Amino acid sequence: MKISVVVQGGGMAGVYSMAALDALANSELAKDVEYIVGSSAGAINASYFVSKRTKEAVDFYINYLSNKNFINLHRFNKIVDIDFMVDTLKLENPLNIELLRTSNIKLDVALTEEKTANPELFTYDGSVDIYELIRATAALPFFYNRFVSIEGELYCDGGIASPLPLNNELIEHSDLVIVILTCDINDRKKKMGRFLKNVFKVFLSKYSDNVVEKLVGENVEYNATMDFLQYKISNSNVFVCFPSNLKDRASIVTSNKEKLEKCSALGHIDMQNVIKEIKKYLLYIQSKERC
Repeated sequence: MKISVVVQGGGMAGVYSMAALDALANSELAKDVEYIVGSSAGAINASYFVSKRTKEAVDFYINYLSNKNFINLHRFNKIVDIDFMVDTLKLENPLNIELLRTSNIKLDVALTEEKTANPELFTYDGSVDIYELIRATAALPFFYNRFVSIEGELYCDGGIASPLPLNNELIEHSDLVIVILTCDINDRKKKMGRFLKNVFKVFLSKYSDNVVEKLVGENVEYNATMDFLQYKISNSNVFVCFPSNLKDRASIVTSNKEKLEKCSALGHIDMQNVIKEIKKYLLYIQSKERC
C-alpha cells in the first residue's frame, strides 16, 4: 500500500495531531506510509513522525512548551516565541537529521510566500536546514510577527496559504490518505466582518495585502475540502482523524499542562479508532477483489 498523511496546523492544538501520529507510528500501518505533508505545527509533527521520535515530541509539547517562555499573552511583540521553541527543540528533542534525509517517506513542509501569499511546498532533502523550515512554517502573524528567509525568499506561517494541504491529485495517487485535523470537523473559514477586518489590518500592517486578505477573507478552497472530509462517501480511501470531544481540545495558545495531556490522550484514542476503520475498509477491499 501507499499511504499518504496530511497534518493540519493549529499551534498548541498540535499536541493532538502529534499524539495521533504517535498512535499511527505504533501501528502496523506505519510501514506503508510513503508521504507526509503538514503546515505550521502539522509540519513540525510530520518531521518528528519521519524522524521516529513521536513519543518524545508529545512529551515536548506537554513539558517544554507549557510555559511563559513560549506563550506569554502579555508579550505583545512576540506572544508565541517560535525562536524559543526551535532553540529548545534543538537542545532537548533534536530531530534525527540523517533519518529525515534518507527516509523512504517523502516529507513536504508547507510555507506561505510573504508577498504573494501563495502556498509553497518544500520537500526536505537535506539542502535546507529543517529547523529553519520549521521556524518559517510556524511563523504566525500577530502571535510571532516575523518573517523567515528560506533560500533568499521571505515566508510565514504555512497555515495561511495551506491550512490543509490536501488535493485530488494526492488522493488519486494514494491507496489510503489519512487526514489529521486539529479543529472541529464543522470548522469553516468565513469572511470577517468589517470592524474585525480593520482591527486585523492595524496589527498586521507589516504584512502584504495578499497575506492579510488570506487571513481575513473567506477560504473557499479550505471550506470545500472540509465539506468533502465531513460528507465523503463511506468507502472513500480518505480517513479523517479529528477531535471527537471538543472539551478536551487544546487551543492555539493553550499552556495548561493538564489540558495538553487530555488533548494528547484524545489524539491517541481518535487515531486508534481511525485505524480500526481502516482495517475494516481493507477487509472490504480484499473481499471485493476475491469476488
